[in-house]
Amino acid sequence: MSKGGTSVESRLVWAFRQALSRPPSTDECTVLFALLERRLSAAKTAPAAVAPLLTVGLHDTPAGLDLIELSAWTAVARTLLNVHETITRY
Repeated sequence: MSKGGTSVESRLVWAFRQALSRPPSTDECTVLFALLERRLSAAKTAPAAVAPLLTVGLHDTPAGLDLIELSAWTAVARTLLNVHETITRY
């Protein structure tokens, strides 16, 4: 969230490039934006569900980040890291 820029679009493109070494297509951006919006909506509806997700892993949650937004971006990152193209790298 801190390295991708200030807009949702620049963050999506940055994350996509980090994972796949290429820019996303318009359709890919649309799908990822919809995922982000769904996860933001779900986290806002049930904010108590965010904490367990963010306590998993080796690193502490970075200070100063919005936890609801962080949980939504975590879903986007997990999706990018599980795309077939990411795993097999042509």
